[in-house]
Amino acid sequence: MPPDRCGAPMKKGGPCPWPVDRCPVEAHARWRRGHREADPPARPAPLGPAPTPGPEPPGLQERDLRTLAWWLIAGILRGDADARQASVVVSLMRTLAALGPAGPGEEEALREVELRGRLMHGLPPRNEEEWARAGAAFTPDALAEFRRWAEELLLESDGRDRLEPLYLRERGAGHVHVPLLVDREDGV
Repeated sequence: MPPDRCGAPMKKGGPCPWPVDRCPVEAHARWRRGHREADPPARPAPLGPAPTPGPEPPGLQERDLRTLAWWLIAGILRGDADARQASVVVSLMRTLAALGPAGPGEEEALREVELRGRLMHGLPPRNEEEWARAGAAFTPDALAEFRRWAEELLLESDGRDRLEPLYLRERGAGHVHVPLLVDREDGV
């Protein structure tokens, strides 16, 4: 609102658009006098000097929000911490708590993707580390199925000795007919 306008609140909403010296409403003049006599809005106090770096708070290195919160409370009660700075820290702690626990690192995520890819192709875990990872990610029934796969895998006999998935024809399935693509709709 320009300073030469009345600016008093109107019943229909919004500020009065009349110039200050020509506003016809007496109540607006009383409002302007009262508004000018009121205390001006308080300015925020200037921030003090930057705190000197001290020992690192407990719980910060371990990423433990509960320990950090108690340390902050104790600091405020002792007068060591500024309430405004503590408010900022608490807001950040709320945000971190809402995010939940941190996920696995990239290397761990890649190992799990590799394990799930092997399992998707019918290959069981290769070593104790992969079995432990599978134990953490799958149900006991799924682990029993993976152990069954490990027992039924066949080794090639041509000297290469590498694991291959089990094929149905090797388990006694007779002739398997695979339909071929045809050029015409009548199948001939």
